[in-house]
Amino acid sequence: LDLDLAPICFSWFLSLFTACLTVETLFRVWDVFLVDGLDVLFRVAFAILNSNEQELLRCESIHYAYVTNLLTGMWEADRILCLISLPYGPRK
Repeated sequence: LDLDLAPICFSWFLSLFTACLTVETLFRVWDVFLVDGLDVLFRVAFAILNSNEQELLRCESIHYAYVTNLLTGMWEADRILCLISLPYGPRK
């Protein structure tokens, strides 16, 4: 898909994910962020996009995905922490 994710990711980074993560998940992500640094914020954004990959591919536009809350209001803390701990790289 040729989608511009900048508007959505920008709001995530600007708010440090306060608008899209549950309080429990948010505090756990912030704990990791304080220990590991800025890289964690990018890993969280990638984890959110990656875990919604199939739903995003079915969407006609990023705006539709956002309106239908695919990219807002989530997450189980254990799942996101597991995803951000995985090594990311090119798929084979």
